[in-house]
Amino acid sequence: MTGPLDRRQSMAWLAGAALVPLLATTRPARARPASARQAANAFNPPSTPMRLTRELSRELGDGAHIVVQRIWQVQFTDQDAGFSLEGEQVGVDVSAPQSLGMLAAIERGRTENAMFPIALDQYGLITAEQADGAPAQIDQAILQARRQIDAARLSDAKQADARQFLAYLQQSAAQLASQLPEDLFNPAQSSWQQRREIDLPHGQSGSVIVTFSAATDPAAHLMQRAQRCIVTQIGDASRTSCENWSLLSA
Repeated sequence: MTGPLDRRQSMAWLAGAALVPLLATTRPARARPASARQAANAFNPPSTPMRLTRELSRELGDGAHIVVQRIWQVQFTDQDAGFSLEGEQVGVDVSAPQSLGMLAAIERGRTENAMFPIALDQYGLITAEQADGAPAQIDQAILQARRQIDAARLSDAKQADARQFLAYLQQSAAQLASQLPEDLFNPAQSSWQQRREIDLPHGQSGSVIVTFSAATDPAAHLMQRAQRCIVTQIGDASRTSCENWSLLSA
């Protein structure tokens, strides 16, 4: 790219890229060592089929949102010193602006089973390939957004830079939603928040805030509902991406 992006070009590019970090579900992160609370509360999931639902909502700007809901039929089975969660997609629904109709139609026709099977340890923590924790992922999202701004060679206009940085930052931070929380199925805390402040040129300031909340079956120590939201803010402007999980009897 050899010159600054104007508003129309940048918004078109972002609309086309919006589905990529939002919809992809990658292999889950590796679990950290179990806490004392987790060690005391044995994970005891049912062996009967269940329904796992994941709904992703992303704010695109100007009040527009894209919402993708996927439903899988899943089942826990004993495996080694832990459990395996097998799953198969049984439903998908996509709500998007008319301008993203073609991409939404493609997404409706796509089957997302790549994250299964999910291996869990005896405490219900995900045990897959090593990945950075949430704080490091937030820092990486900020760094990636800065690199995109440099590559685009944006103008020095304060408001244009802030608006574009917010768009890039929101896209980068939304990649956090492509990683399953390592304790999704047996949350270590019912709620938490992580925040990163950002220093910007022209006296602007920004932040990335990640919040998590969950409700757990007290007998099985199994997640029933969980939500993770990522808020990116530059000055007075902000955008939000949220994912909602539910795990209920089929």
